[in-house]
Amino acid sequence: MKIKITHTEGNWQFETIGRIKFYVQVFDEPSSYGIKDGRISRLWIDGMANYDRSWDETPTTTKAEQRVKELVDYFDKPQQSIDYEKVITEAKDKSELIGVIIAFSQDTSLPWATFRKYYRQAHLRMLTEFKEE
Repeated sequence: MKIKITHTEGNWQFETIGRIKFYVQVFDEPSSYGIKDGRISRLWIDGMANYDRSWDETPTTTKAEQRVKELVDYFDKPQQSIDYEKVITEAKDKSELIGVIIAFSQDTSLPWATFRKYYRQAHLRMLTEFKEE
């Protein structure tokens, strides 16, 4: 099932899987408070499950268990499959750097703090190294 990010606020993600709404709080690093010691510390799936550093409402159906598994797999995957820092420093011109910024702005697995770090790094490089053409 396709996970669709509808809104992000800090480390909160508001999303849907199909027609099912859910909210998830994802941190940069795994934690003992997370589901399976992972990055998700809070999770609410409409009528199916609720996790707030421990299970308040455990998933009781096969469908609910599957949705939780999908979300844990999605958000606990390695934070970045692309080495954004390397890609930023190797960009050859302003347009390539803008393409990098667009690519990581669409990477929904990046936590907000990580995105902000890369965005600032790319923006600073754009301002200092690539003059108006």
